Amino acid sequence: MSNNTNRRNMVDQTILIFAISVILISAVSSAALYAVASYTVTHEISSHAEAAAGSLEDYIEQYPAHEWLLQYWYDHYTDLDIEYDVSYENSTDTANKAKLLTNRYPDFLLEYATTEEIKALPPEDQQLYAEIIYSWLITFINSLAVHYDIDFLFCNVTEEPFDQSFFLFIASNEDRSRGCEHGELYPMGTVLANNPEQTKAIKSAVSGKTK
Repeated sequence: MSNNTNRRNMVDQTILIFAISVILISAVSSAALYAVASYTVTHEISSHAEAAAGSLEDYIEQYPAHEWLLQYWYDHYTDLDIEYDVSYENSTDTANKAKLLTNRYPDFLLEYATTEEIKALPPEDQQLYAEIIYSWLITFINSLAVHYDIDFLFCNVTEEPFDQSFFLFIASNEDRSRGCEHGELYPMGTVLANNPEQTKAIKSAVSGKTK
């Protein structure tokens, strides 16, 4: 009787140990699968974002005077008459501005103008050029956001102590209105406060600790 009892105890213990082992293995396997899945998703999102950013960078750098443009937009945003989110299949203010500028300067090629050529223009025509290219940029990044299925695509400027961000441009793949409320498409020059987490992330990026 004692031997049978001992055998049953051993069997019960063996079953218990086996059950615990299965649970542990399942838990470890689930954790491993989750880690792999999380890495895969994060890697895909990162690659997706980098591709979109690369396309945007290539578009901006196609303009020989892109550095002048970026600085001009930042310095003169309060003076610019910007036409946002338009389709160029129809007549637009931007198309009329481009026609006006090319009529004034037949040899001035908007897509290929150099910084020297732009600086040779009167101030009012420099502004006209900056407004045209900015509107073209907005149309391009709107289509880019749709192509890459990105909720928002934006560029902002910040500097020490990194507690604020100046929005240079922003686009969305959805039909959102322009405005300064959360979730809207901010117009050029919108300044928003960075929360402590955002400030920390910016400092880390600037220091080269993160990509």
